[in-house]
Amino acid sequence: MGNAPSLPSPRSAGTPAGSPFCRPPPSPTDGRHTESGTPVTLDGERLPLAELVRRFSAVAARHAVGRVDIVENRVVGFKTRGIYEAPAATVLMTAHEELEAIVLDRETLHHKQAMALRYAELVYYGYWFSDLRRALDSFVAKARATPDPVRQRCCPTGPGRRPAG
Repeated sequence: MGNAPSLPSPRSAGTPAGSPFCRPPPSPTDGRHTESGTPVTLDGERLPLAELVRRFSAVAARHAVGRVDIVENRVVGFKTRGIYEAPAATVLMTAHEELEAIVLDRETLHHKQAMALRYAELVYYGYWFSDLRRALDSFVAKARATPDPVRQRCCPTGPGRRPAG
Protein backbone atom coordinates (compact mmCIF):
# COMPACT_ATOMS: atom_id res chain seq x y z
CA MET A 1 0.00 0.00 0.00
CA GLY A 2 2.86 2.37 0.78
CA ASN A 3 1.90 6.01 0.58
CA ALA A 4 -1.18 5.54 -1.60
CA PRO A 5 -4.12 5.00 0.79
CA SER A 6 -6.57 5.55 -2.07
CA LEU A 7 -5.44 2.28 -3.66
CA PRO A 8 -6.66 -1.10 -2.39
CA SER A 9 -4.21 -3.35 -0.60
CA PRO A 10 -2.41 -5.81 -2.84
CA ARG A 11 -3.93 -9.29 -2.95
CA SER A 12 -0.71 -10.65 -1.47
CA ALA A 13 -1.26 -8.63 1.74
CA GLY A 14 -2.97 -11.46 3.60
CA THR A 15 -3.18 -12.14 7.30
CA PRO A 16 -2.57 -15.35 9.29
CA ALA A 17 -6.33 -15.89 9.12
CA GLY A 18 -6.24 -15.67 5.34
CA SER A 19 -6.54 -13.00 2.72
CA PRO A 20 -9.78 -11.01 2.73
CA PHE A 21 -9.80 -11.55 -1.04
CA CYS A 22 -10.51 -15.27 -0.46
CA ARG A 23 -13.71 -14.46 1.38
CA PRO A 24 -17.12 -13.95 -0.18
CA PRO A 25 -17.27 -10.93 -2.49
CA PRO A 26 -18.52 -7.64 -1.10
CA SER A 27 -22.22 -7.11 -1.03
CA PRO A 28 -23.83 -5.29 -3.95
CA THR A 29 -24.25 -2.26 -1.73
CA ASP A 30 -20.77 -0.91 -2.05
CA GLY A 31 -19.18 2.46 -1.45
CA ARG A 32 -20.14 5.82 -0.12
CA HIS A 33 -19.13 9.33 -0.99
CA THR A 34 -19.03 12.28 1.37
CA GLU A 35 -19.42 16.01 1.17
CA SER A 36 -17.85 17.93 4.05
CA GLY A 37 -17.51 14.66 5.94
CA THR A 38 -21.18 13.67 5.70
CA PRO A 39 -22.14 10.58 3.69
CA VAL A 40 -24.35 11.51 0.72
CA THR A 41 -24.36 8.64 -1.80
CA LEU A 42 -24.48 4.87 -1.77
CA ASP A 43 -23.74 2.90 -4.93
CA GLY A 44 -23.72 6.17 -6.84
CA GLU A 45 -27.25 7.06 -5.72
CA ARG A 46 -27.68 10.31 -3.81
CA LEU A 47 -29.88 9.63 -0.77
CA PRO A 48 -31.23 11.50 2.22
CA LEU A 49 -29.04 10.69 5.23
CA ALA A 50 -31.75 8.67 7.01
CA GLU A 51 -32.28 6.43 3.96
CA LEU A 52 -28.55 6.04 3.42
CA VAL A 53 -28.14 4.91 7.03
CA ARG A 54 -31.11 2.51 6.73
CA ARG A 55 -29.63 0.85 3.64
CA PHE A 56 -26.10 0.76 4.99
CA SER A 57 -27.42 -0.75 8.21
CA ALA A 58 -29.07 -3.61 6.32
CA VAL A 59 -25.84 -4.43 4.49
CA ALA A 60 -23.61 -4.21 7.57
CA ALA A 61 -26.03 -6.31 9.64
CA ARG A 62 -25.88 -9.11 7.07
CA HIS A 63 -22.15 -9.30 7.80
CA ALA A 64 -22.66 -9.31 11.60
CA VAL A 65 -21.17 -5.84 11.96
CA GLY A 66 -22.27 -3.49 14.70
CA ARG A 67 -23.33 -5.66 17.62
CA VAL A 68 -21.74 -4.59 20.91
CA ASP A 69 -22.08 -6.50 24.18
CA ILE A 70 -20.60 -4.50 27.07
CA VAL A 71 -20.76 -4.00 30.82
CA GLU A 72 -21.59 -0.39 31.63
CA ASN A 73 -20.89 1.64 34.76
CA ARG A 74 -24.13 3.52 35.41
CA VAL A 75 -24.26 7.00 36.92
CA VAL A 76 -26.04 5.68 40.02
CA GLY A 77 -23.16 3.31 40.83
CA PHE A 78 -24.16 -0.11 39.57
CA LYS A 79 -23.12 -2.08 36.54
CA THR A 80 -25.44 -3.29 33.82
CA ARG A 81 -25.01 -5.31 30.71
CA GLY A 82 -25.78 -3.46 27.51
CA ILE A 83 -26.30 -5.11 24.14
CA TYR A 84 -26.56 -2.64 21.29
CA GLU A 85 -26.86 -3.01 17.56
CA ALA A 86 -25.78 -0.15 15.34
CA PRO A 87 -24.45 -1.64 12.07
CA ALA A 88 -24.42 1.52 9.97
CA ALA A 89 -22.99 3.65 12.77
CA THR A 90 -20.19 1.12 13.33
CA VAL A 91 -19.18 1.12 9.67
CA LEU A 92 -19.46 4.89 9.22
CA MET A 93 -17.61 5.72 12.44
CA THR A 94 -14.82 3.24 11.72
CA ALA A 95 -14.41 4.67 8.23
CA HIS A 96 -14.34 8.22 9.60
CA GLU A 97 -11.76 7.31 12.25
CA GLU A 98 -9.55 5.68 9.62
CA LEU A 99 -9.87 8.78 7.43
CA GLU A 100 -8.87 11.00 10.35
CA ALA A 101 -5.82 8.82 11.00
CA ILE A 102 -4.71 9.50 7.42
CA VAL A 103 -5.58 13.19 7.19
CA LEU A 104 -5.09 14.80 10.61
CA ASP A 105 -1.69 15.57 12.09
CA ARG A 106 -0.69 13.47 15.09
CA GLU A 107 -1.30 16.10 17.79
CA THR A 108 -4.72 17.11 16.47
CA LEU A 109 -5.76 13.48 16.15
CA HIS A 110 -4.63 12.60 19.68
CA HIS A 111 -6.38 15.66 21.14
CA LYS A 112 -9.56 14.88 19.22
CA GLN A 113 -9.55 11.26 20.47
CA ALA A 114 -9.14 12.40 24.09
CA MET A 115 -11.89 14.99 23.71
CA ALA A 116 -14.24 12.34 22.29
CA LEU A 117 -14.25 10.57 25.66
CA ARG A 118 -15.10 13.80 27.50
CA TYR A 119 -17.80 14.61 24.92
CA ALA A 120 -19.40 11.19 25.44
CA GLU A 121 -19.44 11.75 29.20
CA LEU A 122 -21.10 15.13 28.83
CA VAL A 123 -23.85 13.71 26.65
CA TYR A 124 -24.32 10.63 28.84
CA TYR A 125 -24.63 12.78 31.98
CA GLY A 126 -27.20 15.05 30.33
CA TYR A 127 -25.08 18.13 29.63
CA TRP A 128 -26.10 18.49 25.99
CA PHE A 129 -26.84 22.20 26.39
CA SER A 130 -23.62 23.00 28.27
CA ASP A 131 -21.09 25.58 27.16
CA LEU A 132 -18.36 22.94 27.23
CA ARG A 133 -20.27 20.69 24.81
CA ARG A 134 -20.74 23.64 22.44
CA ALA A 135 -17.03 24.49 22.71
CA LEU A 136 -16.07 20.91 21.89
CA ASP A 137 -18.39 21.05 18.87
CA SER A 138 -16.47 24.11 17.66
CA PHE A 139 -13.15 22.31 17.96
CA VAL A 140 -14.48 19.24 16.10
CA ALA A 141 -15.90 21.43 13.31
CA LYS A 142 -12.51 23.10 12.88
CA ALA A 143 -10.47 19.88 13.10
CA ARG A 144 -12.77 17.82 10.90
CA ALA A 145 -11.06 15.58 8.35
CA THR A 146 -13.03 16.18 5.16
CA PRO A 147 -11.10 15.64 1.96
CA ASP A 148 -13.84 15.25 -0.65
CA PRO A 149 -14.86 12.96 -2.11
CA VAL A 150 -14.26 9.90 0.05
CA ARG A 151 -15.07 6.46 -1.36
CA GLN A 152 -15.43 3.42 0.85
CA ARG A 153 -16.02 -0.27 0.15
CA CYS A 154 -17.87 -2.52 2.55
CA CYS A 155 -16.06 -5.86 2.51
CA PRO A 156 -16.89 -8.72 4.89
CA THR A 157 -13.86 -9.63 6.98
CA GLY A 158 -15.39 -11.07 10.12
CA PRO A 159 -15.81 -9.70 13.65
CA GLY A 160 -13.02 -7.48 14.89
CA ARG A 161 -11.14 -7.43 11.60
CA ARG A 162 -10.48 -4.50 9.35
CA PRO A 163 -10.86 -4.84 5.59
CA ALA A 164 -7.59 -4.75 3.68
CA GLY A 165 -8.35 -2.16 1.07
